[in-house]
Amino acid sequence: PLNETVAEIERRVLEERRTSRGTSGGRR
Repeated sequence: PLNETVAEIERRVLEERRTSRGTSGGRR
């Protein structure tokens, strides 16, 4: 469903913003 897609996109954006705030991509 669309809800799953939105949840995945929001999670990826949050993780990307958290990585940018923490280290320079330490989870990569």
